[in-house]
Amino acid sequence: MKVLILNNHFNTGGVTSYILNLKRGFKSLGLKAFVASAGGDLELALEDKHIRIPISTKSEISYKIIKSFNRLAPYLEDVGLVHANTRVTQALAKYINFQTGTPYITTWHGYHKVKIKHRIFPYWGERVIAISNFVRNHLIDDFKLPPFKVRLIYNGIDLDSFSSYQNQGASFLEELNLDKDSFIVSALGRLSDVKGFNFLLEAFSIFHAKHPSSTLLLAGEGKERRAIESKIRELGLGNSIKLLGLVHDIRKLLSVSDVFIQPSIMEGLGISILEALSMGLAVIATEVGGIPEIVKSEYNGLLIKPESADSLATALFKLKENDVLRTKLSENALKSVSKFSYTDMATKTFNLYKEIRNENQI
Repeated sequence: MKVLILNNHFNTGGVTSYILNLKRGFKSLGLKAFVASAGGDLELALEDKHIRIPISTKSEISYKIIKSFNRLAPYLEDVGLVHANTRVTQALAKYINFQTGTPYITTWHGYHKVKIKHRIFPYWGERVIAISNFVRNHLIDDFKLPPFKVRLIYNGIDLDSFSSYQNQGASFLEELNLDKDSFIVSALGRLSDVKGFNFLLEAFSIFHAKHPSSTLLLAGEGKERRAIESKIRELGLGNSIKLLGLVHDIRKLLSVSDVFIQPSIMEGLGISILEALSMGLAVIATEVGGIPEIVKSEYNGLLIKPESADSLATALFKLKENDVLRTKLSENALKSVSKFSYTDMATKTFNLYKEIRNENQI
């Protein structure tokens, strides 16, 4: 069976990481899968075929859906299943299904408000993969999907690649002109309101006043970059907070960090948290969405209230001033991520593909 995986773009981000890890696992299983998207900075990370389609739209009824189908048409003859990863690509998958009869599934990566368009144009496909129990319950309770239609398959990462990279960040410290004795706090993600970075900046300002040798490394790009830069200037922390932009090998960032922070206001699961834990980092994260399915407070990290700079600062002080606790969380971090491997994710996803194939006699 040949599978077509759809995404809006192939820029750095959680969904792109998901697809790359999925394809890595498929390769070991002998499954052929190719990707179609509008392209992006990680396009070259795909080792095989990628088809560029004009899918850069947020509208499920855009003419770009038909244009994308026309671009894909020559490649669809031997495709047995389509796997969509965004609302717009769900619409494209539905159109492919209408034109060719090819079944499709969807992965739902986070929280979305229920809108009338979801009722008019459901576009769910044969099954929906939920990346966490939180997302699964959200789909069943809020979108009223029947439970049999929703399959929980946790996100997975290359655990060995991260765990083997520990203590290899010396050159990155030099690159950033940082002292090896500096207490380094890191965070990464799309620079948007939902990631809660504004609260992180305020919390770090409180923390830095007592620990002036500390540094915050923030990796990512997005529409809030200018607002974040302005906030850093307002706080007078231009020398202690470094905006790194896109960091393609995130292991370098994590390897020089003492603590990793995920201050999201909402999060489906959090691939970056899994990556930090697999590097043995103590994690501070907000108790929202699927994060508590990864982070167990006082075991492998600290869970805090969302949208609270004071709670975040308190957790930072706790980890900086309690080496025993930070060491305990670090040791448990490595133990806690074993079920989040990309091979496990790929195997379960492949089994779902075969289930759909058997139902449709592909």
